[in-house]
Amino acid sequence: MVPFYLERSKGKKEDNIEIAIKYCRSSLKTYIKERFPSNWARSQYALGNAYYSRVKKDRSQNIERSIECYHKALQVFTRGQLLTHYWTSLQYCLSVAYLSRLKGARPYNLRQAFTHAVQALSFVPRDKMPEAWAKVTYQMAKVYEAQRN
Repeated sequence: MVPFYLERSKGKKEDNIEIAIKYCRSSLKTYIKERFPSNWARSQYALGNAYYSRVKKDRSQNIERSIECYHKALQVFTRGQLLTHYWTSLQYCLSVAYLSRLKGARPYNLRQAFTHAVQALSFVPRDKMPEAWAKVTYQMAKVYEAQRN
C-alpha cells in the first residue's frame, strides 16, 4: 500500500506521502519486531522512504527520521540473509540520505554516504544487474563530487 501512495499520480504528492507515513506508522503497531520481524523491517524501510520523500514539515528532521528507520530495518535485514536485496537497497538509501543530510559534520556524513554506497555495491554484480550497478556507482560518483567541494 505504501509504495502505491509514494508513486501515486492522483492527488497531491505531499498528501500522498502523508498518507503513506500514516499507513506505515499504523502497520508498525501491528507488525511487532519480535513477532513479525520481516514485515516490521519492510515497514521501517517504507517509512524511511516516505520520510525521505516528505515535502511537508522540516526537511532536516525528515532526513533524520529516514536514516533512523533505515538503520532499524537493518537490525532485521542483515548482509548474510536470503533477502539481500533489502539489505542492499537499505545501504543505497542510507548513502543517499547521508549525502543529503543537513545535520552533523559534513565530513562524517560524506564518509557514511561513501561507506553505505560501497556496501550496496558489494552485492550488485555489474554483469547480472547492470542498471542497479550503474545507479549505485552514480551515487558513489555524487559522493566523490561532494567530497571535492
